[in-house]
Amino acid sequence: MERAFFTLRLNRGFEDEYDRVHKEVWPSVLQALGDCGIANFSIFRDGTTLYFFMEAADFRRSMRILNEDPEHTRWNQVHSHFFEYSVSPNSGDAEFPLIPEVFRFEANSSSSEK
Repeated sequence: MERAFFTLRLNRGFEDEYDRVHKEVWPSVLQALGDCGIANFSIFRDGTTLYFFMEAADFRRSMRILNEDPEHTRWNQVHSHFFEYSVSPNSGDAEFPLIPEVFRFEANSSSSEK
């Protein structure tokens, strides 16, 4: 399972609205996340900094599939005003440089993996 981590910056003043819409993510978007092979997806927020964590068997393949999904594209377009810079709904991970993992500990694993 591949793990991916990246960050985005919110425009100031949109923190509460961003949190609110993510309590009501469209069911079609949740379906698309599962259908494209994403096993886990979390977003953490500290002020205006968003931290995205995903797990997928093949992250880049999952992103290609997800970015071809019309509902996911529409979700990104509707919410693009949240971000400091324009986020292309079909950019894959190109506009979101992945942050490399340097350490992992898993209690149920026979060895730590990187």
